[in-house]
Amino acid sequence: MSLDSSVLQRSASMPQRVGAIQSALDERGMHATEGVEELSHLALDEWVPRNGARVVARAWVDPAFRERLLANGRAAITELGIPMPKHHRHLVVLENTPTVQNVICCRLCSCTAFTVIGLPPDWYKDLEYRARVVRESRTVLLSARATRCRPACAQCAPWASQACANSAMNCSHAFSGSTCEPLAGPTTTCTKR
Repeated sequence: MSLDSSVLQRSASMPQRVGAIQSALDERGMHATEGVEELSHLALDEWVPRNGARVVARAWVDPAFRERLLANGRAAITELGIPMPKHHRHLVVLENTPTVQNVICCRLCSCTAFTVIGLPPDWYKDLEYRARVVRESRTVLLSARATRCRPACAQCAPWASQACANSAMNCSHAFSGSTCEPLAGPTTTCTKR
């Protein structure tokens, strides 16, 4: 049986398909091109990790801000002029201590507080990572060098939230969502050597 080449059609590349959809939406007055350009600008120029670094640095040098940040993360962050979209109704900040290292893992959609820390990296969205960080928090954090400045006796406390957003901030982990719950409490303890 021979294939009739007149029946087979070559599929368009991803950029061609995106362009076609964008053009169709523009033709219908939906301003897709403007929306794509605006989101691209926000993702590349506004929603960047330096926002989170500013928050952490301010918390290090301003104890009153640190207290406000821990009490009401959303309000404290907006003090610095960092925008919080309406859908980020809550922003919970957890402080790492010499005895507890917090790690946030989104169980649902791998979302992040992107306006504060930028868009999530691909590895954060990986199902294997999300499962492993709950089971083996300490090992995952050590392999990611996230605890290189932490004492060897720190407990790792994984947290989850519905529609949470992870923060890779060095001294605090922030996430948004309506609820916050420990996944398993501290998962690893050890004694000083």
